[in-house]
Amino acid sequence: PHAQDAPAGTILHPHAQDVPGRKFPHPAARNVPRRSETVGSTSMTTPLHRSPRPDGSSTRVGEATVAARRDELLATAASLPGAWAGRKPEWDIPVASVGPRLFLLLIPHTDGRLLANVKLDPEDVVAVRATFEWVEPGFHQSKRHWVSIDLTSPDYRADEATAMVEDSYRLVLSLLTRRMREAVLLADAAGSPARPTWQW
Repeated sequence: PHAQDAPAGTILHPHAQDVPGRKFPHPAARNVPRRSETVGSTSMTTPLHRSPRPDGSSTRVGEATVAARRDELLATAASLPGAWAGRKPEWDIPVASVGPRLFLLLIPHTDGRLLANVKLDPEDVVAVRATFEWVEPGFHQSKRHWVSIDLTSPDYRADEATAMVEDSYRLVLSLLTRRMREAVLLADAAGSPARPTWQW
């Protein structure tokens, strides 16, 4: 099937039919295949800082919680078929990619918060921003296609954040050319390690 044949808001995973799509804001259990691997090398070593909310209050989760959330999302990303997670040297931030495309970026905001940027279908972008206070327009990226997950928010929900990373991967995988997508998934099935070849 082609993306244009799918219902609006549905993200297709063309070569992994056991990976269901979902439409936000409804949670759905996923059977996303994952590799068993650790990504300890992707952890950020710089200190994390709590910062005020926009309303001026200072309620933020602690640094250890933010770090755990960050590492959990990176581990989720790295476990997806054909995905790579690590540090992008030019920007000095952790990212995750499949083939040449990024689907997760861990970006420090200018106000000190740590954000996880993911790419979603435009309809899902609107839905998650309306549903979750801890999801905002994509910082430094297209507001139509990207959202930023606030990892410092007390209202953060790990299940929904993980689902957004998986949906971002699924969307980006579907945007690869058929030849590249097949090459990435075949290499993963053969046990070849993923390599970063980034582009937007």
